[in-house]
Amino acid sequence: MSGIVSTGGKEEEFAFLDLGDLQQIVGKPAQVSIVQLSVVAEGDSLKSIAAGIDVAGIQAQPVQQIANSEFNVLSKLQVPMLPVTAVVLLLTLICVTTTMMAVVTERRREIGLKKALGAGFTFPCR
Repeated sequence: MSGIVSTGGKEEEFAFLDLGDLQQIVGKPAQVSIVQLSVVAEGDSLKSIAAGIDVAGIQAQPVQQIANSEFNVLSKLQVPMLPVTAVVLLLTLICVTTTMMAVVTERRREIGLKKALGAGFTFPCR
């Protein structure tokens, strides 16, 4: 079986071989030099799993590939969020202003009558 790995990460530089073929190529049958183990974990749980593997001369090297790629995606999404937020705030301001203008326009005659009778501008709550 053969193929090309395209992930955008370090594993693109790896050569994946069948263990038997690798041992035959290097002339060391029944010997293992590297094992790749995929574990879904994060933070301290990943570190504890790596510490549990670090026994009897085995060296574990945790690779937090998914967390790093998620961080990259989120950081790229933050850039367009500022203009989108500004547009939403502007549209909200326009909607509130239009609503207030409609209320004032509807009550224009009533406000004019009250002013003609001598009413002044007062706050309803003191």
